Amino acid sequence: MRAETYAREMELEVLGFYHSTRDIDRPKVFSAKDRVKGLNPNVGVELYNTRLTSENAFDIMKGYDVAADGSDNYQTRYLVNDARVLLGIPNAYVGSVSLEDVRADFLGASDF
Repeated sequence: MRAETYAREMELEVLGFYHSTRDIDRPKVFSAKDRVKGLNPNVGVELYNTRLTSENAFDIMKGYDVAADGSDNYQTRYLVNDARVLLGIPNAYVGSVSLEDVRADFLGASDF
C-alpha cells in the first residue's frame, strides 16, 4: 500500500502544506517533491514510491549522509533506526506535534 493524498489529511501535512486538491489520489512523494522543488529548484530530490521494508531499507538508505525519520509508526521507526545504525549514518527524528510545532533531534550513528 502506497501513501496517497486524501482530502481529509491535507491540512495535517507538514512540509508547508504541500498538498492541494489537484493532488487527491496522487502519491504523496510527487506532491512533496513539487513543493520542495518550488521552494528551492536547486535541491536534489530522490523519489521512492514504495513502502520501506526490511528487504529494501539498506538499498534505499545507503549513500545518504543522514536519515530523516518522519515515520508515524513504531515498526518503521525501528526499521529506520536499525538500518541507519548498521549503515553508520546519523538520524533526525522529525514530526509535528501540532500544526505549529515541528521537532528534530539529531543523533549520532552509534546512538540508539
